[in-house]
Amino acid sequence: MKRLEITKYQLYKDDENYYGFDLKREEDKTLSIFYGRNLDLYFSLENYGSDPTFLIGKDNYQIYSLFDELYERIIDANIYGTLTEEEINDIVFFSKLSG
Repeated sequence: MKRLEITKYQLYKDDENYYGFDLKREEDKTLSIFYGRNLDLYFSLENYGSDPTFLIGKDNYQIYSLFDELYERIIDANIYGTLTEEEINDIVFFSKLSG
């Protein structure tokens, strides 16, 4: 199995604060990960042909452990980590103002 390659790139030419990452293991199949300007996290699997899977293996343990932690937080519905009551109120209050 080919080793996981990671490429970091500037997402917007006019803003140096946003970067994306491409993960590539096979010739053309690429998993792109980036934050939009709305701070949402996006995943895009490109050039996958008839096999829409992407292996995040332990050959790059740092990337593997980040995905493992993200998966566990999603399963536990703990995407924000441990929050204080004040932080939860701030999130709820902000979402009511925005919505």
